[in-house]
Amino acid sequence: MIFQRKEDRDAEDAIMAKCAFAWNCTIRRFGGLCPVDWYALREEGNRPVPLSGVLECKDRKHPFRQFPTVWISVRKWMNLTNNAPGLACDPIFVAGFTGGEIWWVNVWTVDATKNRMGGRRMMRTEYDYEPVIDVPLAQWKSITKEPF
Repeated sequence: MIFQRKEDRDAEDAIMAKCAFAWNCTIRRFGGLCPVDWYALREEGNRPVPLSGVLECKDRKHPFRQFPTVWISVRKWMNLTNNAPGLACDPIFVAGFTGGEIWWVNVWTVDATKNRMGGRRMMRTEYDYEPVIDVPLAQWKSITKEPF
């Protein structure tokens, strides 16, 4: 990815590998300039299969329950919701947290009007501050309990 550190990419790769195993599907990256990072599909022998989902993944550096919401950038929300209808699949946002917990939400269920400006307190660049959507913890599902 253009604006991604190797350690962030490696962490996301590990999260998505766990999702693929838990959900019994194949998850692959789109090309580097694609506005959505991942896609999922379920193999059916040699038959072509439609996509099961388009996905975004973030590795959060705190426990899942530390805050009352988990935020999704409006930019990522727009990319997922713009791509999913044309590919006839669900838009899924996946987040890994400290302690190895991995949670996901179907972006169709997210109320995008619950937005604000947010980002890192110690920003790497000016672009780490952007519009974000607050998604209550109750909307998130554990990968080990609820497959998409």
